Amino acid sequence: MRHHGNNASFSAKVFIDATYEGDLMAFSGVSYNVGREPETQYNEPSAGVREGSGSQSAFDDNGKLLPGVLSRPPGPIGSGDNKTQSYNFRLSLTNDKNNQAPFPKPENYDPGVMWNSSVDDQCDRTDRPAEAAEKMVPA
Repeated sequence: MRHHGNNASFSAKVFIDATYEGDLMAFSGVSYNVGREPETQYNEPSAGVREGSGSQSAFDDNGKLLPGVLSRPPGPIGSGDNKTQSYNFRLSLTNDKNNQAPFPKPENYDPGVMWNSSVDDQCDRTDRPAEAAEKMVPA
């Protein structure tokens, strides 16, 4: 594999691309797929669009399309697509003052965009993370 920016060269029998978006594959020039494969490609009964995909309403209580949501199901059961997976946010917090970094509220912050409304039925926004997780995935 050669990175064109600095002429660095790496060799190995196997590379594992653990980047979020497949950066290693893109840089190396190997062929790869984007999106989910259909059931038929590798005869996988659990591949492709699954039952229930897109089954929640894509609209808020006022009929407005929710941000980042398709207004229709993603496709027929078992079909593939060329879409990248949804982005998720991972937040790590600590009580250790020596390991904290400030994160000010963004100017145009809208909590409605960041909160999954389907969680409202199970969790209260005042729940602590452990309490919310217990409600979502009971032991």
